[in-house]
Amino acid sequence: MNENPSSFKLKINIPIFSCARCEEFYSTADMGHGVIWLIWTCYFILGVKCQDNGSTQKNATTLVQAEFGRSVVLPCNHQAQGRIRFMYMQTRIKPPAVVAGFHKQGMKNIDAKFKNRTKLGPNGTWVELSNVTINDKGDYECIIQTETETENTRQFTINLDVTARYSVPVLTAATSNESAGDRVSVVSCSSSGGYPEESIVWTLPPSSQWAEVNQSSMQNPVTKLFNVSSTIIIINCSYPFKLSCRLGTPYQSSRRYAVLMSPAQDRLTGY
Repeated sequence: MNENPSSFKLKINIPIFSCARCEEFYSTADMGHGVIWLIWTCYFILGVKCQDNGSTQKNATTLVQAEFGRSVVLPCNHQAQGRIRFMYMQTRIKPPAVVAGFHKQGMKNIDAKFKNRTKLGPNGTWVELSNVTINDKGDYECIIQTETETENTRQFTINLDVTARYSVPVLTAATSNESAGDRVSVVSCSSSGGYPEESIVWTLPPSSQWAEVNQSSMQNPVTKLFNVSSTIIIINCSYPFKLSCRLGTPYQSSRRYAVLMSPAQDRLTGY
């Protein structure tokens, strides 16, 4: 093959992507080696973006934390210039449920479970959701179009996480029993109305002889909140005997302390 490499031409198919419709099509071009190298350098290293009519500008997901029963602001920081033609926020489940929104011709049809629970910020920059429930957890998307960019839309994704604080743990003690010459004390700890599911953690003196005999968790099918409890037995404890219980994560930081006071009948003094 005696062709001059500098004048060598190769016919190739180059994939080109349409931003608006995400459809792939191919164009055929005659290019030298140098031009091919330049194109792929721009494509992979410089990350050249395409612009096209009808495109959707997507942004990074915003993480939002909310507490059960309270209000939360879901941001839609579009920073759009000019008047908003339409704006709406919806869940990303299928079929999507409209949370809030508006159109220059009127309001969007709000899903029943979000009615009377939302408030729109100026120019659609945020949506306030009140009386948050565990069922509100999940992904939302905010979609905006301005009057000056009628061929383009802006899309923002929000991930909402919801937690509920458990009640302060309650400690109860049963009457001591004699078993094979050993004195056995039974103590229970319980907490309710929390989310996500947690376990009870006990703290006892290092030299204690004890064992957990039951750990239970029940979830309300409507509110999705959990009630949790744990029961332990303590063998031959020395009075007064200090112990405590708490929920298993730092967020659920409430701790209940107590003291077993007498061997005849275990009586808890809490503090």
